[in-house]
Amino acid sequence: MTRQFPCDVISNNASNTVKFDCKGRHLEKVPKGITTNATDLDLSENVIRKFISKDDFQGLENVKFLDIQGNCPRCHNARYPCLETLNLGGNSLNYLDPSWFQSLTNLKELFLEFNFLQKAVTGEATSVKAFSYLHRLEKLDLSFNYALGLYPETLTLSKDFSQLRSLKSLHLNALVFQSIGPDTLRPLYNLKNLSHLYLSTNFIIHSDPTVFSKLSHLRMIYLGENRLYPTTVESLPTLRDRNNENSEVSMSPFVKLTPKDSIYEVLHRNTKQECANSGRVLILSSNNLFFISPKQFVGYGNISCLNLSRNGFSQALNGTEFKMLPNLTYLNLSLNRVDLAYNNAFKELKKLQVLDLSYNSHYFEAFGVTLNLNFTQNLPVLRVLNMSHNEISRLTTKEMYSKSLAELIFAQNHLGKLWKDRDGSYNKLFTNLSNLTILDISSNGIAKIPDDVYEYLPHNLTTLCISHNLLNNCFLKSLKSLMTLSLSNNKLTIVNETTFESGPANLTLFLQGNPFECTCDLLDFVLWIEQNVNFAVIINVLRCLFFYLRYGFGISAFVFKTTYKIKKNVFFFFFIFCIEAALT
Repeated sequence: MTRQFPCDVISNNASNTVKFDCKGRHLEKVPKGITTNATDLDLSENVIRKFISKDDFQGLENVKFLDIQGNCPRCHNARYPCLETLNLGGNSLNYLDPSWFQSLTNLKELFLEFNFLQKAVTGEATSVKAFSYLHRLEKLDLSFNYALGLYPETLTLSKDFSQLRSLKSLHLNALVFQSIGPDTLRPLYNLKNLSHLYLSTNFIIHSDPTVFSKLSHLRMIYLGENRLYPTTVESLPTLRDRNNENSEVSMSPFVKLTPKDSIYEVLHRNTKQECANSGRVLILSSNNLFFISPKQFVGYGNISCLNLSRNGFSQALNGTEFKMLPNLTYLNLSLNRVDLAYNNAFKELKKLQVLDLSYNSHYFEAFGVTLNLNFTQNLPVLRVLNMSHNEISRLTTKEMYSKSLAELIFAQNHLGKLWKDRDGSYNKLFTNLSNLTILDISSNGIAKIPDDVYEYLPHNLTTLCISHNLLNNCFLKSLKSLMTLSLSNNKLTIVNETTFESGPANLTLFLQGNPFECTCDLLDFVLWIEQNVNFAVIINVLRCLFFYLRYGFGISAFVFKTTYKIKKNVFFFFFIFCIEAALT
């Protein structure tokens, strides 16, 4: 036995046990330093009366015996007036004892996920009197409290939810039911502080359109990862006769979540900050909304941001689908099969500022269909357009038009093929985007940029990304306003003053990942930098040359620095290294 404070350690090789005896040490919290090979842990007869955090026993998977008795003898009603967060998740609870919460007058966050509390949630077994003590509660998580083997037609929250007057965020994910009916969320109607409601992974196939009109105070309505169908489909799948079957739903048992993959992280992956800041948000991602009609959005109210990603959405938009959402400013249609056949697409969205059409390659890869980008003319205040990952190698539209678009993300397409056309019909593709300041054409298989393309690019461009292409030379012309240029991960072997002839005076340049020939031929580039004191970068050619001269190969990692003194030193060492190279 090793005697030490705060615990004695008793090892028994015969029984392969390691006991930490911390009994009666006047400990006020679980001590640190308990090793992972501990099999017995005795914390009895101490004064550990405060909340035990989830990390106190982290890593002690080998413990078979745990004794914490006598830490609060005959004081089961002890008060915890400072407790603000309580996590009771994953404890197989099937009821909520009001006495547990009676003294938690300052509790703000309560986590009850991964239990068996569906009857408590609905008030079927008894009223949730515990809620009557939680007047300051702001966040409540009851996710994954589904009833085993059941898929009820609907679910109605207990009327006791109406007592949570300070509640701001309510998580009801994975309770598993088929339909949101008129009474499902009725107890929440008068909770004026409630701003975020999460209902994902419930396998919901239908939602009453009047429900959310009565929850006008909500800023976030999260209905992603369900089975919602288009409202125009008359014969929705019905599971009324399958309440006692579990073949239609499959839920995983409780698995301890790490902070990295917590349920909150998973949910917020679908909610970018700009979307969240825009106003009322509706998340309908990962459902079965393969077709959209105006009726789909009746009752949701004044939606500013809509996420319809991952729905197998494949219709040709004609300018009527979103007319019930006239105040929409952010629309995410990524990871679908949107058909851009008509000029009138998105015509009803006069306030739209951000449009995400990334990962919609289906029709862009099909042969003989209309590929129309004229919709940009219908959006008078559009600021950001994401057309990335669409495998665009041909277009019906030869020129895009917009007076408002400031940022265009055109990465992961095939501009290299478009600009190879002999007639140069696509060379003016971006010319009439008169307000464009940011253009990303990375990963487009561009081996050469036609000379006149530079002249046709919008003259307001401040940021141009041409990284991850196949350029072996680059001659920047006619872009006086450019402030940032990324040429990283191309095929450039040399950069000199001719590269930026007639280019901008002040530029932040990214060149990493190119197979530069680290020889004295780079001196031209250094001399060019010498003449551009305001140029923000200077290459660490010393490191480059050192590798070249000593080991016979160059490197492509470029370090950018400033100051005139360094530039003078670079010039001097260039001279020394080149003489050494000549002599050897």
